[in-house]
Amino acid sequence: MLDSVFTFLFSYPLEFFRVGELIPQTWGSPILVGAILVVGLALIIASALRSNHDLGPIRLAGIALLQVAVLAVALIMLMQPVLEIEELRPQDNKIVVLVDNSRSMALTDDGEQSRLQAILPTLEDDLVGPLQERGYTLELQSFDGRLDSTAQLLSLSAENQSLITDQLSNALRSASNQALAGLILVSDGADNSGQVNELWYSELQSYGVPVQTLGVGREVMTEDMEISAVSLPHSTIPNASLRAEVTLQSGIERDTLLKVYDGDRILASEEVSLPGEGRKVQHSISIPTGDIGVRHLRFVLDSVEVGAPTEYNLENNELRHSLTVAQSQPRVLYIEGEPRWEYKFIRRAIEEASFLHLHGLVQTSTNKSYRQGIDSPDQLEDGFPSTRDELFNYQALIIGSQQAATFNGEQLSLIKDFVDVRGGSLLMLGGLNGLSEGGWQNTPVADILPVQLPESEPNSFRREQVRAQITEAGLRTPWVRVSAETDNQESWDLLPEIADYQLVGEARPGASVLMNVQHSSGVSPLLAYQRYGRGKTYVLASGGTWRWQMQMHSEDQSHETFWQSLLQEMISEVPQSIDFETDNNWYLDDSRIELSATIRDPGFEPSGNASVEVQVRDSSGGVQLVELSPNTANPGTYKGTAVVEEPGLIQLDMSASLGETELDPIRLFAEREDGRLEYFDTAQNSVFLQRIASETGGSYFTAENAADILDELRFSSSGITERDWLALWSMPINFLLLFGLKLSEWALRRRWGRL
Repeated sequence: MLDSVFTFLFSYPLEFFRVGELIPQTWGSPILVGAILVVGLALIIASALRSNHDLGPIRLAGIALLQVAVLAVALIMLMQPVLEIEELRPQDNKIVVLVDNSRSMALTDDGEQSRLQAILPTLEDDLVGPLQERGYTLELQSFDGRLDSTAQLLSLSAENQSLITDQLSNALRSASNQALAGLILVSDGADNSGQVNELWYSELQSYGVPVQTLGVGREVMTEDMEISAVSLPHSTIPNASLRAEVTLQSGIERDTLLKVYDGDRILASEEVSLPGEGRKVQHSISIPTGDIGVRHLRFVLDSVEVGAPTEYNLENNELRHSLTVAQSQPRVLYIEGEPRWEYKFIRRAIEEASFLHLHGLVQTSTNKSYRQGIDSPDQLEDGFPSTRDELFNYQALIIGSQQAATFNGEQLSLIKDFVDVRGGSLLMLGGLNGLSEGGWQNTPVADILPVQLPESEPNSFRREQVRAQITEAGLRTPWVRVSAETDNQESWDLLPEIADYQLVGEARPGASVLMNVQHSSGVSPLLAYQRYGRGKTYVLASGGTWRWQMQMHSEDQSHETFWQSLLQEMISEVPQSIDFETDNNWYLDDSRIELSATIRDPGFEPSGNASVEVQVRDSSGGVQLVELSPNTANPGTYKGTAVVEEPGLIQLDMSASLGETELDPIRLFAEREDGRLEYFDTAQNSVFLQRIASETGGSYFTAENAADILDELRFSSSGITERDWLALWSMPINFLLLFGLKLSEWALRRRWGRL
């Protein structure tokens, strides 16, 4: 409506004024126009001064201003200004309409028509038909090739992957030697090429052709919910509990059930609340790893609400992950300066889970220690390890009520290197001879702890029963748990008090305090941790969590759950001397598998002279051998690429050697599947389409304003153009202004009685 009014008043559409250039004077010289203006102003002033009407100066000035305005409008019309525009010559220019017919365009937004079917009437009535009527040379293309008509789109199979980058570049490249005035991309913006980057945008700009994008599909899939990603290691240890970070989203606020299957056997199930509006949230779910073998995990979303909207796309409600449960178990060294209940119950909790080897070294008297859980009679025979190779053979280290003076300077530096260089985890426990009471504040180990041990704190270890108070950060941390099913404030409130606590000073910047204790002097950290170098350090300022076992029902698992979860966290990210991984685990419509291995010597220094190869076996039995090459930018890292075309399970066996020494082989599994990627992230990617248009000088449109593409093309800067000059003196707005100004003057004179 507003556009029609503007066109009536100014004779031409607003778009003409936006792209055109105003030439203010095409008749008469500036001197002549100026002379007319001066004479006119003189006559108006003289008329006002000679007036014998008693109007007063303000009213006379008002009449004079109206007369000046009339004179100005008349002079503008006499100057005969024009609007210079440059527009395409339709008969000499070509327009390409590129229609996305990939799998995502076969999806439905309303349960009835596919996106391609829904956009066809707009395509025919608002674009193709009018463009042909105006005389443009029109070329209609799909991702499959050239088309004779839009109706032919319905007969095409939607089997293509969404590769907008390739299709758009190819279309512009093939028409680069023609007078291409513009390209219209009709798409939902889905692109799975992985090639969208600044270099590609620069390539689009280099063609100098504006790309008009017509977005198809809804930007929020209201009824749809989706599993977008699963973060989980490729391999793990047996008989443990593994936390999977699952990314979920939904178009509306709803409750759903997240289930994890191993094949057809359910491993875990939790209800999740999704916020809606397409916002992505992460949910952590615990999965039992079970015995040695391969877990073919399926993460599935099920609706739990009665009357929930019907989902038209169920393919994105499932993601898969192949998890290798390896035979080797991490080793943890536990050093205690005295026999304690804490050691006994921690050991019992770990033995029940059997997901790691706990080697205990407990000092029973002066110069006498008790070794437990060792692999050989000579292990730890001389006490705490004194060499890097011996200590670095462990993944985690626990130091209880042990005085720092029992370690020599080399061993103390070795503990620091264990965290910093090896990437191991260190847990310091409170005790009568632990932390500040044991003199640890004056050692190199104090520098890597998450708390600043006080220099002098007499009687910092206190045998007083206090309640462990979990912090907000602790509630948000998945591994701080005392319940295998639900872990919230109520679970912690049910626990009895711990037997003792120790004052450890303030937390360091960057450290996380997960539990506190409140005592007569105030509040002190109970459990804190931080990352340091390659590893992590923890402080649990108590030796009395055993009361969570002794003071609870015999069937209660709070103590076991807490310590199993804490120790799993400690060993979860500790690097191995040999690491092997792939860039993904479930490959959708992607045949390239990026392989990466990291080789370190026994001292955990990167080794750049290893020989590394991977045997890749696909589901049909085909085998290929891929040799990994050293990455000079990252010593100790080896890279390679395998191309697997056959869908199905893929077995990857890495073997490596350092000189004549054969290293332990590693086996991983991955899975290939075609035809599924298009069903994820199905909402229209309008941001991507807008960026394409913006980078090339075009504009973004939807089905509602698709007809406006014609005006955008008319003034394209590409192709063959012609200039035109549009007269502005005869615009209706000019005559309306003259009439309105004189009418206003007459009305004022009549009101003042001075006609």
